[in-house]
Amino acid sequence: MTGKFAGYHFFVISLLTHGRRQANNWVKAMPQTVVRLYRDATGATPIEQWLESLETSDSVIYAKCLNVILLLHNYGYELRRPQSDALADGIRELRVRKNKVHYRILYFACGENVVCLSHGITKEGKVPEKEIAIAKKRMLEVQSNLRKYTKNWTVQ
Repeated sequence: MTGKFAGYHFFVISLLTHGRRQANNWVKAMPQTVVRLYRDATGATPIEQWLESLETSDSVIYAKCLNVILLLHNYGYELRRPQSDALADGIRELRVRKNKVHYRILYFACGENVVCLSHGITKEGKVPEKEIAIAKKRMLEVQSNLRKYTKNWTVQ
């Protein structure tokens, strides 16, 4: 290749090759995050119930929600917007959107490379304070007894 784009072409190819090499090394070094599900005193898991309702009502959103959970599993605390964002006091959200409807999965850290999915909501505006308060309450329960108030989530 000759002309004014020859140097640019070399720059882009070397940048892509170098970036890919760095990205692959970074992903290999990143430990996977253990994803746990909040379980109440009766043994019910609100996030599973919410996901099951999505599976029957909108399979595309259901698949997107599972995908963003897998991203959390693979990237953990490194996952940022647009897939994840901080809400308040250690509560974070996984973010999925279809048209103007926003689907959120509230979660929190409950150990090193361990997160707990609290529950899911469907919203059109800001996440309601009531939902954040529910997640905070659940976070306190999980901190008091991880085994009683959580269950493992298996990557499928």
